[in-house]
Amino acid sequence: MTQAIEFPAESLAGRGAAPLQVVVGFSPGSASDDIANLMAPAIGRESGRAVEIHRIQGEDGARAARFVAASKDADVLLIATLGTHALLPNAQPDAGYDPIEDFTPVILLAQAPMILATGASSPYRTLGDVLAACRAGPGRRSFAASATVGAPFLATQLFSRKAHIDLNTVIYDQTNELYADLAAGRVDFSFNNLMSMLPRIRRGELHALAVTSPTRIPLLPDVPSVAEMGMPDCVVLNWLGLVGSKSLPSQRAEMLNAACRSALASGEIASALERSGLSSTPGSADGFGRFMHAERVRWDALSNVGADELGSVAILSQS
Repeated sequence: MTQAIEFPAESLAGRGAAPLQVVVGFSPGSASDDIANLMAPAIGRESGRAVEIHRIQGEDGARAARFVAASKDADVLLIATLGTHALLPNAQPDAGYDPIEDFTPVILLAQAPMILATGASSPYRTLGDVLAACRAGPGRRSFAASATVGAPFLATQLFSRKAHIDLNTVIYDQTNELYADLAAGRVDFSFNNLMSMLPRIRRGELHALAVTSPTRIPLLPDVPSVAEMGMPDCVVLNWLGLVGSKSLPSQRAEMLNAACRSALASGEIASALERSGLSSTPGSADGFGRFMHAERVRWDALSNVGADELGSVAILSQS
C-alpha cells in the first residue's frame, strides 16, 4: 500500500524537489502506520515537501530497515521503533543492518506504554484474574503479539518472567487480524500499543486490564499499571521515531528535525497525540541517536532470550 500526500510549497531543497518517502515496516493498524499517517500531512506543511508513505512489511520491520539502510537517496526515511532499532538487532545479529551505523537519526516522535487488554465479553476483568488463570493452567491462556521481536512481544516476555507464568503466545503479522481475534475471544489477551488499543477500548470492543507505564495514565485512570500490582520492573515504553539512511547529511537531518518539531508543536498534532495517550518530548537529531543507542544497550539481555522461554509460540501469517 502506498499513500501519497501532496503539498505545493517551497521545499527544504527548493521548489520542485522530489517527495519525501516515509517507509513503514508494519501492517495497517500498527503504531508505525498510525504515526506515519498522523505526521505526514503536518511534516508536508512544515517542510514544503510532498510526503509519500510506503509500506515494506515483513520480518518484524527488518525488510523496511534494510531497504532504507541500503538507500542512496537522502529523501528516503524510516519510521524507527523500539523493535527495529533496539530489540531486533540484538535478537537477530544477522538482520542485515546496524541500527546505529547504517542510519542518520532525525527525531524521536512519541513514546507510550503498552496496554494489556482482553475482549469486552471476556470473563477476565482484572490483572489478578489474568494471573490466577495463567497459574491455574500453565501454557493454556493465549497472548497475542503483533511481531516476534517488538514492543508487544517484549511486554509479553517481560510479564511472563516477572510473574513467573507460562504463556501460549500467538504471533500475528496483521495487526487488524489480531484485534479481530482478541475482540471475538479467539485469543485471550494481548499487550499492544496504546495508539491502536485505545480507540477499540473506547468503542467497547476491548477491556483494558493494565498498562506498562510506571504509574497509571491520565486517559485510563482506573486501569492499574503492572508495576503497581507488584511487578515494578515490568515497565515497557514503546517509542517511534524518524531516521534516514547514511546518505542523509546531518544538516538536512537537522532541517527535518526542525520541521518535525514544528509539526509536533502544532495544535492539531499535539491534540491528536494527547487523545491517543502518546507523549512527545522531541529533541535534537543527535539526541535521538544517543537515545537509540541507550535503548539497545538497555534491552540487550532480554531481547536475546528465545521465544521458547514464553512457552508454546504459534505464528499466524495473513500475507
